[in-house]
Amino acid sequence: MAKAADGEVFFGGVNGLSSFYPSAISSFEEKIKLLVTRIRINNEEAFKDTAVWEIEKISLPYYKNSLAFDFVAMASNNPGQYIYQYKMESVDDQWIQNDGLQTVRYLLPPGKYVFKIYTSRFFNKDAVPMKEIHITIHPPFWKTWWFLTVMGLLAIAGIAYAVNRYNKGKYEKKLAELESEHKIQLERERISRDLHDSIGAYANAVLYNTELLQKEEDVVERNELMNDLKFASKDIITSLRETIWALKKDNYTAEDCLFRIKNFIQPLSRYYSHIQFSVEGEVPATKLLHYSKALNAVRIVQEAVTNAIKHASPSYIKVTSKETDGQWNLEIANDGKGFNYSAVRSTEPGNGLQNMEQRAKEAGFTISILSDKNGTVITILI
Repeated sequence: MAKAADGEVFFGGVNGLSSFYPSAISSFEEKIKLLVTRIRINNEEAFKDTAVWEIEKISLPYYKNSLAFDFVAMASNNPGQYIYQYKMESVDDQWIQNDGLQTVRYLLPPGKYVFKIYTSRFFNKDAVPMKEIHITIHPPFWKTWWFLTVMGLLAIAGIAYAVNRYNKGKYEKKLAELESEHKIQLERERISRDLHDSIGAYANAVLYNTELLQKEEDVVERNELMNDLKFASKDIITSLRETIWALKKDNYTAEDCLFRIKNFIQPLSRYYSHIQFSVEGEVPATKLLHYSKALNAVRIVQEAVTNAIKHASPSYIKVTSKETDGQWNLEIANDGKGFNYSAVRSTEPGNGLQNMEQRAKEAGFTISILSDKNGTVITILI
């Protein structure tokens, strides 16, 4: 073989001398067409009514994420003579060689992928894919951005609600403490006022009657003054006892109150033998009173009995307890001298009648007073 100056190449053969110009020979590039022949999803044939080799995009729910691909090269040589390579973008970092036209399988979590395939006579690590299929596996709704956003907002709202409830709880607790302190203060003031109104009035009566007793020379008047002093002294002791009794518990049953009334009335028979005292009837079994109301109920009865002893000259004083339409009905009756309620009420603003009405009003009781020549009946509805 020889080469001329113009590039022509000569070589000899059995039939003579031959020559050619190498630059005149055009390069040959093999045309290969790569086809996807089958796609299976969850082991079931997909796209039965569609040319599979035309598929470029696949969109699937999260539970259809098992994919299998078959593909083949169409060219001048037998398909088995070519080297096939593939990769799933976002899963595979580099090209994978597929020997023997084996089915390629993937189990894909939710996301976006690109399945790429290439074929030639040689493996090419820098190959440009000849076929691409874009795949989207949609996540379940509980993993979607909108669901997570809603859950996030709900979580934030829940935290905000919990913080608000916590702060509100602290505020309500503090408010309750302040209200409790305020109630305690009001209760102290009420007790102070009660003691001042009752014991103070009795103490003033003792002082006043003592001064009169010192000046009085008439024996009958002195005896009456001494009786008044005894009443006032007993009233002071009774008032103290009832105040202390009421403060021992937060609430009292109607039975507790009636028992207290009985304890008050029982000793009176020894001091006033000419008067018949009695306490009759039953109380509502479930009736429960705050101690302030219990104290007012007991003291109204005591006031009614004491007034009858002082002013009515009765032969009997009877306290009757019963239940009327779900209310506790207390009735204090005597057969002594009656009085003109309107006249007494208007001319003696500090009398026991006004005290009873004031206590009933504070406790929310209903009180009625009926008096005539046959006696007096005072009724309390609790």
